[in-house]
Amino acid sequence: MKPGFLELSRRNAWRLAKPLAPALAAKAANGRETAALDKLLGVTGPALRVDWVEMAFNSRYGGRFRVPEAYGALYGALTLPAALAEALFNWSSTYARSSAWYQPGTRLLLTVLRMKLTGALVDVRSGHAALHDPVSHVASQAFGLKVQADGRDGIVYRSVRARPRGTCVVVFRKTVVVSCTEVERIYLVWDGTAFTVEEPGLGGY
Repeated sequence: MKPGFLELSRRNAWRLAKPLAPALAAKAANGRETAALDKLLGVTGPALRVDWVEMAFNSRYGGRFRVPEAYGALYGALTLPAALAEALFNWSSTYARSSAWYQPGTRLLLTVLRMKLTGALVDVRSGHAALHDPVSHVASQAFGLKVQADGRDGIVYRSVRARPRGTCVVVFRKTVVVSCTEVERIYLVWDGTAFTVEEPGLGGY
């Protein structure tokens, strides 16, 4: 599968621990042996992120194709606009449920990651209206549970939030992630009802 953009917030960091070299990954997570891990993953340069994987797969929360607390899942998109559309909707929904806790002007930093994925993914982009329901995840979670139980690596599906169109992916196994590179940081701002992009294309650290 070609590289795509995956969005994750900085507060939901996860660790990239390659099963074929767990000891090396553990050392890299502590700031050691990073050059060796770069070589292992086929990615070089300061933008390599080795601290982004575990929490996505260990999170207890559900999603379109993930039953809460049943199995791990990582969501992403093949383009940045699609990933951002999904992130804006999801974070807006999360904050809206606890709006009393967040003041207008609250800023959220998203870190954009480019990942290379490989695996056997089920493609449901054509048809399958129930799996793309904008409100209910009942049918899609049941489908995701079956796909995961059948040993498949993930699902490719239509973005429900991106306009005019977009492609998203969910993967159920860490081994699908071949490489992980941080490419950009973007600020969102909360207006009391929804998030908007405050500083698109922000670089720097």
